[in-house]
Amino acid sequence: MLKVMIVEDEPLIRAGLKHYFPWEQLGVGGIVEAENGKAGVDVALREKPDLIVTDIRMPEMNGLEMIEQLKPLLPNASFIILTGYNEFKYAQEAIRLGVVQEYLLKPLEYDVSMEAITACINRLEQKREERRKKQDFEAKAAELTKWQYGQAVKQLMDGSLSDLPGWRQLLGLNEQSEPTYVALAASCFGRGGLQQERKWRQTAEQLIGKAAADISPAHRLMGYMSRGRLYVLLVLAGLSDPAEAGLLLSKRLASSLNPLHPDTQLYLSVGAATSDPAQAGVALKSAGQSLLQRFASPEQWLISADQGPVDESPAGGDRFVSLHPDDRKKLQACLEQGDSAAAGELMDRLREQSEKALPHIQAEQWLVFLQEIINVTLRFAHKEGIPTQGVSSEKLLDLSFVHDYGTLESLFDYLALWVVHLNDIYSKQAHSASQENAVFSQIKGFIEKNIDQELSLQMVADHFFYNPSYLSRLFKSKLNQNYLSFVTEIRIDYAKKLLRDPNRLVTDVCAMCGYKSYKHFVKMFRLVAGATPTDYRRQLGIMH
Repeated sequence: MLKVMIVEDEPLIRAGLKHYFPWEQLGVGGIVEAENGKAGVDVALREKPDLIVTDIRMPEMNGLEMIEQLKPLLPNASFIILTGYNEFKYAQEAIRLGVVQEYLLKPLEYDVSMEAITACINRLEQKREERRKKQDFEAKAAELTKWQYGQAVKQLMDGSLSDLPGWRQLLGLNEQSEPTYVALAASCFGRGGLQQERKWRQTAEQLIGKAAADISPAHRLMGYMSRGRLYVLLVLAGLSDPAEAGLLLSKRLASSLNPLHPDTQLYLSVGAATSDPAQAGVALKSAGQSLLQRFASPEQWLISADQGPVDESPAGGDRFVSLHPDDRKKLQACLEQGDSAAAGELMDRLREQSEKALPHIQAEQWLVFLQEIINVTLRFAHKEGIPTQGVSSEKLLDLSFVHDYGTLESLFDYLALWVVHLNDIYSKQAHSASQENAVFSQIKGFIEKNIDQELSLQMVADHFFYNPSYLSRLFKSKLNQNYLSFVTEIRIDYAKKLLRDPNRLVTDVCAMCGYKSYKHFVKMFRLVAGATPTDYRRQLGIMH
């Protein structure tokens, strides 16, 4: 809806204009007033009207002077002037100069005036639609550029970027440009585990972008999300010393406050700065690995990937992490016996060992230690004929699951659960068919417990130690439906229960069932229940 402002020093004329035209039918949702040009400037800047109808001759400031002030401040507004025959030349000159779009000649003739108002409103709507299309185009172009930046970062990290001229063209660099590249990585954790990626990614990029702008106004931020981590490559122009640029960026970031909620922690790792794109890819991977140093210092949100751990332990002390032969035997016993208390006790001890060692070793050394634990469990699975794809996710096999946890305690709790889970499958192999069917009941319970959250197949697969592809096939082969329809049915069944309470708004039910879009909720409800939520209530005899 449009907003109109009427500027006229005669109260009766202002009142008449408000009721003279069928403003609501013309798409006007509100009308504000001002008694002269000076007041009109104040009201217009506060109310941001789309159309301003103004007299010319007024005390304190006339209409043309007011328009002259407002034109650059409200570039999308249109102006119509009220004029008499003796002022007609001013109106013609204002239109010729493009200051106003139409004029209303006193005394007003309804048909002529209505035609002028309608023409002006039509132009406003046309310009609004053009701006909307332009914004949509720019948003899509920005999304495409963002995606291209992300793919370029991925290629850098994979070592597969071969088209350097194309890389320079993507960044808008000429042949003489030698920018500085600074590698960063970020992750975010809270009480609920890994936080929603879109929100914290935006926060992290804003934080990095602000620090970069202080160093080089001509900069580009290239971001790529992978397995819960954000990789950022900053491209800084006009700097001759990469090392100095990296140091300045770290100082700017260090002076920033962690901008997230007290219960949520954003971790940021600053890697090496270089003028070589190939080296930037290496630095990005190093920055990602350095995020694991957060386990050693959970309160330190900014990590230097260059510095690495400081070795302060005595020689032969707790510097090296390795799975002791006795712990191997105990892990094997936990797998065979399924003793959850013993598994928890073992994992607590391995966690304490990690806590002592992490400040003094590189992240890669600790990952080798974790790999030893995973290998013992996988050998047990192979020995007992347990299909690996059914009991482990890809993230577990390649150790990327460690980036889903904010604390060592939660990580080792997860491993303890996995050990018990493997034993459960081992002890029930004779009833494998019933075991597969039982997992659907467990998944349903998990979804019902977290029904107001986004529940991706990857999230459920990770929680139940399944490979997502294997779990997807299991849904189709055993239930003859895909995971998405399974979740939708559970959400809609829950929605039906909530809708039986007449005191609940449908919009509240939508959010409680985990839908972010009300329109999508209604569409899914109609698809499953055969009626809209409102019609469903009517069928139950509930009116709200």
